Amino acid sequence: MRELDALPLQMINGQGDFRQTRHDAESGRRAAPSDREICNTSIVGGLTVDTVGTIAAVLLVLSGITFWGAFSGVPESQIHSYVEDVLLSPAWLLIGGIIGTGFTVLGAYLAARWAGRDERLHSLAVGVGSLLISGLLAMGAQEPDPTPVWYQTLAYGILLPGALWGGYLARCRRFRQSRRN
Repeated sequence: MRELDALPLQMINGQGDFRQTRHDAESGRRAAPSDREICNTSIVGGLTVDTVGTIAAVLLVLSGITFWGAFSGVPESQIHSYVEDVLLSPAWLLIGGIIGTGFTVLGAYLAARWAGRDERLHSLAVGVGSLLISGLLAMGAQEPDPTPVWYQTLAYGILLPGALWGGYLARCRRFRQSRRN
């Protein structure tokens, strides 16, 4: 029986799909990955999109609120408390939740698309990774999180369903494309 050696993760088909392929050492042919084989590159890529996108969007929102406060006449000594008050308002909590969940859905969707198979597994891996990263960032914060406990519970609780929804969207797209061909 021929042994399959894992090749480095690579892009195939020229369309940006990251798929882990196996290489048969004797024949030199590529073998198709199994449906239960995890593509680590797609998961890392999805986590990167989720984490970097969420942090960049939150920093952009924070900058906007800070500039709005500064230009609307809030004294410089009170800008910090102004920003905190705005961010803890229900409207901004909702916007922050939408931003975080949106990037989780996007990261899981892209991971599932890049893997090209077993969308639920790859999107769930992105969701679990995002949950771990969020928890680590919260534990590493110098100050306790001022957001209400109900919001934190809701934000962590919606993370995995959001990631699975991203995988579902990728799966729907793959099936639509396969029916066209």
